[in-house]
This record gives sequence, structure tokens and C-alpha cells, in this order.
Amino acid sequence: MPPFTLPTYTYAETENALGRALGFGLVHQRNIIKTRLKHLQRLNLIELNLGKKRRAKYSRAQVALWLLALILAETGADPVQVVAALRSAWKRIVGSLEHVTSDEARSGRPYYLCLWSRVLSAPVVQKPGLSIELIQLQQPNPYAPISEQLRQLRELVAGNSDDWVSVYNLTRVFSRLENALPRKA
Repeated sequence: MPPFTLPTYTYAETENALGRALGFGLVHQRNIIKTRLKHLQRLNLIELNLGKKRRAKYSRAQVALWLLALILAETGADPVQVVAALRSAWKRIVGSLEHVTSDEARSGRPYYLCLWSRVLSAPVVQKPGLSIELIQLQQPNPYAPISEQLRQLRELVAGNSDDWVSVYNLTRVFSRLENALPRKA
């Protein structure tokens, strides 16, 4: 995905691209996305500084943030926790997000969204209810030694042995998003 600065997209372009990236092909299916985006907007996931009667334009970074929120919502996580997790992790993960659809990522070293959930125990252990991280892993290769793949997974969960971790391939969904966004100069 090109750098997150330019270009910008209208709400309709953004909603359409998000729907296509997530596999919501039919227009009537997109009401689910529209409803979720409005709720995330009420939770101030994306800050918009609009002047008088100006239509919002969304940057690639904002579109990416919405996509991550929709992916996390798919887990059934509370949208308030999703927004909190994304806000706390954003500065740490935004650099990696720019490389999620790089040639290297598409050719065997995709980026994964990792999610640690402590929804019930978070207040007791004084940790966030949701924690996220982006990592790049080598795709399983039948010719690579199994020990290398296991080493990568062990590193992923090191220090979190009492927690479960969920991983999601971001390279695939962000590639679909990139293909769905209109080309702009």
C-alpha cells in the first residue's frame, strides 16, 4: 500500500472498498459495514476536522484504521475496547501497516495481526482488555524445517504463556482493499 498520506477518499469510496476487502460483495450486505462504521465514528475512532459544510475525506491511514476495527469487530470484541486497543497501538503499528502489501509480504512473508484478549480478567490483572501487534511471519513451506516455523510461533507467544493469541493475515485483506480503492494521482 502506498504511503498513508495521499490520496484521500470520499465516504462512499471508503465504504465500498472496505466492503469489497471484507468480502461483502452485495450492496445490501454493506449495511452491516455502514452501521458498524457509524458506531465506530460515534466512538471517535477517526477524528475529523471539518469546516463548515465540508464533506469528509479519508486518508489511507484512516481507511486502514477502519479496516482494522472491522476485523477486530469480527471477533465479537466490544467496539469500545476495539477503539481503545487501536488508539493505544496505532503509533507502534502504523509503520508496519505501510509495508503490509509490499512485494516481500505478498511473496511469502505476510503480515499478521495478533490479538491478545483479556476481556474478563483485564481489570484484575490490570492489563488492557485487547492488545494488538503486527508481525511478519514466513508462510508455511513444505521444504523449510518445521523447527523454524515453530520457533517463529514460540516467539509470538513468549511471555504470554497464560494467554491465548489469535492471528489474522493482514496482507491478504489489505491487498483486496488496495485493489478496491480508486486509483488517484
